[in-house]
Amino acid sequence: MKTVPFSALIVAALFASASAAPYGPLPGFTPYASDQERQRESAFLDVPSAQGAQDISQQLDSLPHMAGTYGDHQMAVYMRDKLRLYGFDATIESFKGPVEQPVKLVLEITGKPKIGLDLRETGDPADASSGRPDAGLPFNYGSGNGDVRGAMVYANRGLEADYATLAQNGVGVRGAILLIRYGAEFRGTLAKRAQDHGAAGVVLYSDPADDGSGKGPVYPNGPYRPPGSVQRGSVQSNGVPLRIPVLPIGANNAGILMATMQGKPAPAAWIGGLAGPYVLGTTKSQVHLEVQLKRSTATLWNTIGRISGKNPMQEVVLGGHRDAWVTGVTDNGSGISTLLEAARGIGYVRQNGWQPNRSIVIAGWDGEEIGLLGSTAFVKAHATELRNGAVAYVNADENVAGSSFSASAAGAIAADVLSATQNVQEPGAMGHFVGDDWQHSSNAAIHAPGGGSDFEPFLRQIGTPTANLGFEGPFGVYHSSYDDLSYATKIADPNFERHRAMAQILGILALRLADADAVPYRFTPYVTVMHDGYDTLAGRAAAAHFMFPINDLRAAINRFAGAAAGADGSSGIGRDAAFLGAAQAVDMALYGASGYERVLFPDVSAAVDRGDAGAASRAVASTVDALNRASSLLR
Repeated sequence: MKTVPFSALIVAALFASASAAPYGPLPGFTPYASDQERQRESAFLDVPSAQGAQDISQQLDSLPHMAGTYGDHQMAVYMRDKLRLYGFDATIESFKGPVEQPVKLVLEITGKPKIGLDLRETGDPADASSGRPDAGLPFNYGSGNGDVRGAMVYANRGLEADYATLAQNGVGVRGAILLIRYGAEFRGTLAKRAQDHGAAGVVLYSDPADDGSGKGPVYPNGPYRPPGSVQRGSVQSNGVPLRIPVLPIGANNAGILMATMQGKPAPAAWIGGLAGPYVLGTTKSQVHLEVQLKRSTATLWNTIGRISGKNPMQEVVLGGHRDAWVTGVTDNGSGISTLLEAARGIGYVRQNGWQPNRSIVIAGWDGEEIGLLGSTAFVKAHATELRNGAVAYVNADENVAGSSFSASAAGAIAADVLSATQNVQEPGAMGHFVGDDWQHSSNAAIHAPGGGSDFEPFLRQIGTPTANLGFEGPFGVYHSSYDDLSYATKIADPNFERHRAMAQILGILALRLADADAVPYRFTPYVTVMHDGYDTLAGRAAAAHFMFPINDLRAAINRFAGAAAGADGSSGIGRDAAFLGAAQAVDMALYGASGYERVLFPDVSAAVDRGDAGAASRAVASTVDALNRASSLLR
């Protein structure tokens, strides 16, 4: 998931307020309730453990668990039973969803002699789980079914500028099979653009310069992708499967294809880490690509655990996806193991008779990797209760992949995220807290929500304030069979201490959001983001000489800024419903995404993209109405 930071000014203010939290009343708490909360948190922090997270990860590594498979159901049951053991009322909510499995995958060079490419991932002797037979052939969910032959053209990163370069050099792509490097945009966007340009098919590959040996030591000697590893992934564009076949391959096979190409030397920016040559041209012989996927509707399983609060109409939801392309011990075993360890600590605190003010829900979503199916189904099924009382959704996805802490959050709960990190020890740094080290790192920023994970339906369909947080790092084995327990213990988190810290942060955040006397929202962090969005839109409109009433948006932002400052200076007691309504209105108007990338004021932005002045005017009016409604609720 790719994200964009808030301004440094907002980050500095939030860090200052978070640093002060341990010595005064907690946001949303009375002084007496703050003392009680800190006692509960102290008891909680002793429970999550590195060994507990590793034990859960070992179980997740025992079976591949792609959505809809036997292993997927087994992991749903395992998570349910763990939550029950920890004192949660846990169930499995089943739903129907579309799944795919490869029936036939072929990639070959049809010259003499014909060269058939082995599409299996090659394992490494140092990691017995990599390249495991039950991993299946790598494929792209949402590919079109097709059997095509044509010249192969290297299209670099598959951006519009790359197609322009090919055209300027007399290289046609209509009817060709395109070889495209992963990484510039969401893979579905790359494949859809190739289809729109008339390509007969697409082969996506991981170039060593992007996530392999060009970056550093490859696994098992480092975190980067070995040449036999293949990145799987969905290529659905807005939930619509493609018409053309698309197939992922590793660097080894990409090198074989590249070696058969002839043409002009490619520009320097097109040259990656393969032996080459990188050319503007085509393969000497035609390439045969065949993709046949079996599509069906299957039963999928969300695992839902709940501790009921004194006010059961309000709830705090924590979740992460449980499905994986193979065993996915980092993506997303790290999210599931840290959620379960947080649940174990919360359950321990509950044994002493405590009941939170708001309900705490912990969820393991199915089908995230193939279209956010589980979280979307949950939001649809529970829309009324979420709209009326979901205070926050905290997402745990791929959240222990390295050592650099990072977070994205809607403005309302950004301060809560920072405050939670100030109460958890930095792994391996005695006397340091995660928030302290984060504050002094090069990544000291709260990011605006983007796209690509299970927070999207909560944020975009309900307006629930969301957060996504974790320890990042180079993760070269992403979406491959190498994402296993061996990688996690050798590279991502050798002692599992960051898993423990992550579980503690998730638990502290859940406890504070659930226990506060008033919903602990802050609204001023939205304002700078709104101004950033306005400035971007105004600049684009001016450059295109595109006229629409954008100044109405600036006036609404200024009105909201005044109301937000007043709300943040109040106790908030008795104003939960108003604050929740205001946050929902702002979140749905402000945050959007295109693939992984965040888009601010998405309705207005989309109209500007289309050059539709009427639609832009209507989008501004609707957005202004939402901000005015939020301002009224905050006054």
